Amino acid sequence: MSFAPSTTGALQGSLTVFANVPTGQVIASLFGTGLPARNVVLLPTSLAFGSSLIGTPTAAQNLTISNTGGVSVHLQAPTTTGDFPITANTCGASLAPNSGCTVSIAFKPTAAGGRVGVFIISDDAGTQTAQLSGNGQAPATAALSGTTLNFSQPQTVGTKSSPQQITLTNNGDISLTDIAIAVTGDFPAQNNCGSFLVGHASCAISVAFVPTIVGPETGTLTVTTQLGSQRVAISGTGIAPRGISALPSTLNFGSQAVNGTSSPQRVILTNSGGSPLTSLTFSVTGDYTIAGTNCPPVRRSMRKATATST
Repeated sequence: MSFAPSTTGALQGSLTVFANVPTGQVIASLFGTGLPARNVVLLPTSLAFGSSLIGTPTAAQNLTISNTGGVSVHLQAPTTTGDFPITANTCGASLAPNSGCTVSIAFKPTAAGGRVGVFIISDDAGTQTAQLSGNGQAPATAALSGTTLNFSQPQTVGTKSSPQQITLTNNGDISLTDIAIAVTGDFPAQNNCGSFLVGHASCAISVAFVPTIVGPETGTLTVTTQLGSQRVAISGTGIAPRGISALPSTLNFGSQAVNGTSSPQRVILTNSGGSPLTSLTFSVTGDYTIAGTNCPPVRRSMRKATATST
């Protein structure tokens, strides 16, 4: 005989045997208990881990496997797909009736963007699955547009050049923080980035040249972020401001016959500055004329002017 309960709980029955005996039959009592069928429940059926940096594991989350049936079930080793490693497992090879076990799972992204996976565990009742999801984030970057700045146009001492820019770019998904700048030499800089830069954005650092000396100058722009420091070499050339002198400051022509013309004398004009003197013109008063000049409209070096007395 066998026992195949159709409901749970205590179940009774009887076996009647008919034969040619004085009583006409023999009765045997049957007793048994119906237990719940195998039933494995996996909760929750999905886990969302949010965002995490590439290569950085999140805190673990738990899945519970429960046997709500009345008989033991055999369990196979749980597995996962994707970037979701199992970090702990209290489940054995079998699960007793009305008992449960726990599997812990973390998210450790290997690439940026949305990542999905599946938790799988098989038992006598079938295969149970849970959906897994998370978002991988690329770390912040601090890319500079260049490592040198050259103010190729000479700049007059004491004046400010037009600014040049160094661009700072964050190609990551998270913010670049702790942004600060420092500069040496006659190169004032302005940080237009602030103290942080959101992901996939750029900002500019403006640098100008205000020379205090004549001749070549160098300096350094240092850009510091949470990722460390980077340096940009800066160079420029200072030139003296415009200046002019005339020597000698006095010309003495002595005595000269009326309506006659003296021999010419020279006045030497000198540009003592570092930039051109432009649009030179000359004029005289009294009985004096300009005999000639070799000064062009623009000239940086020494030139001479000649005057005569009439």
